[in-house]
Amino acid sequence: MNSAQAPASTVTVTDDGTTAVSVELSLEQELHVKLRANPTTGYTWHCDADNAGGIRLVSRKFQPNAAGSTREFGSGGIELFAFKAQAVGSQRLQFEYRRGPSGQSARSYEVSVTVGP
Repeated sequence: MNSAQAPASTVTVTDDGTTAVSVELSLEQELHVKLRANPTTGYTWHCDADNAGGIRLVSRKFQPNAAGSTREFGSGGIELFAFKAQAVGSQRLQFEYRRGPSGQSARSYEVSVTVGP
């Protein structure tokens, strides 16, 4: 499992090259999922949740690798997904790195989330 506690209200999972991780959250706690990405290749991360009610996507953004104050064309970075736990239960978040909404997946990553009271 690759998770670390940031502030008490956030659990952060960072892409370490594995394919799956499990985390436990409390109600209203945030989950940040950081996945390596390079959108200039045409690939982006897509997320499917198996139970849309238990955890809600709050934001999604791309953070380029730190290479000074300018971003070089072709350089990668981190795609950050932020979720908030809304209901007690278990949920699976399935991420696929692919071109377009229906392209073949080049990589997948799964986060199993258990939300407790």
